Amino acid sequence: RRKKGGGAMKHTKGPWRISDDHFIVADKGEKYQNICRLNGMDRHEASEANAMLIAASPDLLDALKRYVEWQEGKFDAIDIEAEILAPAKAAIAKAEGKEG
Repeated sequence: RRKKGGGAMKHTKGPWRISDDHFIVADKGEKYQNICRLNGMDRHEASEANAMLIAASPDLLDALKRYVEWQEGKFDAIDIEAEILAPAKAAIAKAEGKEG
């Protein structure tokens, strides 16, 4: 979705995480910014998985953008594992609740 004027919408920079009180928050050092409230976390089996996917969104977007830039030849000589694959694998692990 694009906002009026044709520019891409801006989102709050990551990393995002799930707080203990069921918010998605953006870490800002010792502070954080609420992104959204997760309703029904205790009522739906898929709620935790959905929350992890939402929290991983900025990481997934960044990894996908890096991949596209690499495919378009916008990088000079790079370490594919460190610059493309490792961030993508970390974002996927975060989305699946397997990080750490």
